[in-house]
Amino acid sequence: LFVAAITYGMLNLAMTISEAVITNSMMIMIIGGMLFSMLTNSNRDWWHYNFSYLGTQQNATYWRFNITLIFSALLMATLVDYLFFNLQKKYPDRGVKVLRILLYAEAACLGGIGCFPNDPQYHVLHDRISMWLVYIMILIIGLLRWLMPGLSRQFLKISYIIGGIMALDWLVFKATSYLSLTAFELLEFGLSFSWLLLLFQNLEYLARIGDQIFPVRIEKNDDHQ
Repeated sequence: LFVAAITYGMLNLAMTISEAVITNSMMIMIIGGMLFSMLTNSNRDWWHYNFSYLGTQQNATYWRFNITLIFSALLMATLVDYLFFNLQKKYPDRGVKVLRILLYAEAACLGGIGCFPNDPQYHVLHDRISMWLVYIMILIIGLLRWLMPGLSRQFLKISYIIGGIMALDWLVFKATSYLSLTAFELLEFGLSFSWLLLLFQNLEYLARIGDQIFPVRIEKNDDHQ
């Protein structure tokens, strides 16, 4: 009975799944998981250290934070695969393939942060993966005009604005002591995640362009000639 129930649920999910469902699941997973980790961690002063503290073994509930990142990465990779299956049929350019690889790399970095938390034995690797996450996103924003030519100018302008704010945030953090490390990481995470959601929404729109539905009405003709 248990196997039958699981199979029935998986069949229904497979028939109703769409880009919007995966996007909403990823958004709920990341936002809900992060907030849950913040509220249930064992140290009230975690924000005095850094955002990655939630995933270290110094926090009794570190596994919740890391599992959130790993499952979010899997959902992101699934969404990329789902979107680009149709996009590469409509846009068979090499740039679309490059964008797909870069987004896969972005998902891999997100999952790598959860697999290698900021503990002493993984500190260097954790920092390197986090830096590559930012570098890949900046690279995507800079090359997006050529990688995906179907995107609107309005979205490209928004992308450049978000990229500029992230760069300004980094300069303020490095040059002054106004922002703490936790505030800097939270702001960067919020901007990057918001931009990713906008990107996926625009890619979903491009994947649906060209699918036209023509209603057909059949009437019975009783006239005989």
